[in-house]
Amino acid sequence: MKAVTAKSDRGRTEPEGGYATPHRLVVFANSSADAAVFAGGLIFDRVGAGWDVKVYLTSGTPKDERTLRILGIHGRMPSAHFDSSEWPDLLLTGADVYSTHPDIRRTFTAASRRQHTEVAMWGGDWPVELDPGVGAVEHRLSIAARAFKVHAVASAGLDRPIDPAEQFLSGKRRVRSAAPLLPPA
Repeated sequence: MKAVTAKSDRGRTEPEGGYATPHRLVVFANSSADAAVFAGGLIFDRVGAGWDVKVYLTSGTPKDERTLRILGIHGRMPSAHFDSSEWPDLLLTGADVYSTHPDIRRTFTAASRRQHTEVAMWGGDWPVELDPGVGAVEHRLSIAARAFKVHAVASAGLDRPIDPAEQFLSGKRRVRSAAPLLPPA
């Protein structure tokens, strides 16, 4: 698997998280189109709130950079692998990525056991090999996130309606200090 990453322009200067460090979101997706369709509003809102956001793609094209830029992810897209020494507050992946990429599956499984990392997944069912999750959760998009998500999805070559909330399945652990995903309204 070749992973492509983009990082928000809000860089981290300290290796360990603390009160003065931004929260982290890591997203694993097959393409920027998947990231935009299933988690684009969450990505946009977290970048806007000052989070350090990284999006790892299992395959990439030049169009991916534009789509991610619209969501607030800036920078070159060099090849990179997830650095497990800096665990995020929230790790998000697609069920298809989880099932087809053993290295992402191992990372997601390890994150699901960490006390300070919330894990969530879009599409498919919660993996049976993990502890039972809390079930459906959602991120309610800000008005700005909805507007930018429309353009990000269009830049990926898709024409889809934008819902006011993005739905995920989540693990047991909730990260209260990191704006956790909420039960559906």
